[in-house]
Amino acid sequence: MSSVLPTLIIGLLILIKEIHPIAIKDIWVPDVIENGTETSAVLDCVYDLNEEDIDFLEVKWYFRYNQTPIYQWIPPQSPQVPRQMKQYINTNYRATSDPLTMHRALHLKNLSTKLSGRYSCRVSSNYDDDFKSGVMVIYQKPREMKLHVIYSYPDNSAITIKCSASQVYPEPQISLYVIDEYSYRHDITKGSERSLIWEKDTYHMTISKQLTIMELWSIIPLRSDNTNANRIIVCQLTIPGTKVKEERREPLVEIRDGYLESSPRIFPFVSSGSMKLKCTKASQSTNDLLIYLNYVFIINKII
Repeated sequence: MSSVLPTLIIGLLILIKEIHPIAIKDIWVPDVIENGTETSAVLDCVYDLNEEDIDFLEVKWYFRYNQTPIYQWIPPQSPQVPRQMKQYINTNYRATSDPLTMHRALHLKNLSTKLSGRYSCRVSSNYDDDFKSGVMVIYQKPREMKLHVIYSYPDNSAITIKCSASQVYPEPQISLYVIDEYSYRHDITKGSERSLIWEKDTYHMTISKQLTIMELWSIIPLRSDNTNANRIIVCQLTIPGTKVKEERREPLVEIRDGYLESSPRIFPFVSSGSMKLKCTKASQSTNDLLIYLNYVFIINKII
């Protein structure tokens, strides 16, 4: 008898499962939406029911990993949503005319990056339940993206590369490259410093990298004519989960035997005594540069 009882219990459980196979056949969640291009979105949850489930049906939607549902429908009642979600969910939306499926879908309105994330549908009865999830990314391209290449003064022995992107969502990835004369990209991102600020529901990111000229030449050797001509600094931004890819480029100033050979370029500061002059463009030759420095020296003496 003791050996028969477990077998009966297992058989009964299998029978119950076969009689009440409530199941979500499919969940439809938009993959990617650019912020500002759509005002609403429909997330649908398609399920199968048996007659036994009709009187105990319950449909819930969850946002991200919060265990409190943002949407709950128990037929024949009207859907219910928390007070803080009423501005984002249309409870009057009907996916079908069937009284057992008409309010299964989640109709989102007033779309913004705040509604980006994982959505999960749970369909349950007294006998069984099923649960499926999907991710919707509402992204925002950077409002502004800048790349600066700053050369050390006066010997041009190092460069500082700084790339920034503002008002972007979700958190972007920023990479730095040097493109050689054969259009091959050399990744120089490793070892860079990164700053990330969260403000007004968007990210502000800055990445900076300092390289000595010798380090740069170790990555990309000088050409046969002992120059680094036709080299380009690239800052590339991508947004995970999307096809967004934006770039900013700056040509690398040609350096031959340690001297400037082309322009324009920017010196961060020129100091003389207690005086500091900001961001002035260098001339095209070393002689012009010397003339400029003499001019600064004379002006400082006059002051």
